[in-house]
Amino acid sequence: MKNNVKQFKSLVAIIALTGAMGAMGANDGELSTGDWRYVGGERGWSFAPALRDGRSRADVLQELADFRKNPVSGAWRHMDGEPGWIPEPGSGEGKTRAEVLKELDAFNRNPVARARAADLYGTP
Repeated sequence: MKNNVKQFKSLVAIIALTGAMGAMGANDGELSTGDWRYVGGERGWSFAPALRDGRSRADVLQELADFRKNPVSGAWRHMDGEPGWIPEPGSGEGKTRAEVLKELDAFNRNPVARARAADLYGTP
């Protein structure tokens, strides 16, 4: 008899939980609460914040089309394949070899900077 009562209570709990989950998504036609969306399967709940910048889908698609025509963002150009992002020529960013070597020499002469790097990265 006790086994039947436990099974009945489990069944009631499952039905109540299913009903509560269904009620959460009743307002927008999907199971969601705020920025969390129920996607099912192993993932269960997924964080998917709503678009808050006021752009429409058409605006975003137009921005994507413009980027595909000229894949530059800031001082970087996107190259397909293995190279990925490379500095845009003439962007004015970057350092010469001499500047990098001078900066490295200054770092190596600074015991405080070396101690901090050793603490962060575990280098001797």
